[in-house]
Amino acid sequence: MTVDKMAAVKQEIRRELDKPPAERETFSQAFNRIAAGLGVQNEDIEIATTVSLKTIYRYRNENSNCIPKPNTLIKLCVGMRLHRIQTNYLFGLAGYQIKLNDPHYDIYQFYFDFCAVRKDLIVESLLAQTSLPEKE
Repeated sequence: MTVDKMAAVKQEIRRELDKPPAERETFSQAFNRIAAGLGVQNEDIEIATTVSLKTIYRYRNENSNCIPKPNTLIKLCVGMRLHRIQTNYLFGLAGYQIKLNDPHYDIYQFYFDFCAVRKDLIVESLLAQTSLPEKE
């Protein structure tokens, strides 16, 4: 992501977060907008993340209000090569927050930083190296 694009994304997210909660975009809306901006299709996301097409459709359906669990959200963010700003935004919309005192904080940041460098990254191979607990 170029510096100009990153600045534009930061500005867009700031504007969105300044809105009252009832006026903010939903997880599905943000996920769709980001995917469209990257030019990725559901099939591309499935291949990069191993998240099933059916599940991806549910996340992208604005009427379903379906929110991914943290491990799945990590897969989506890493597989789509999202910038950390976009990742933190999607986590916030999903109701999660990556906190410094989280015992898995370093692992999360490793995934997000590593995906920016390694274009041959396979999400499943990284997740297999560390078992993260599923949170409800």
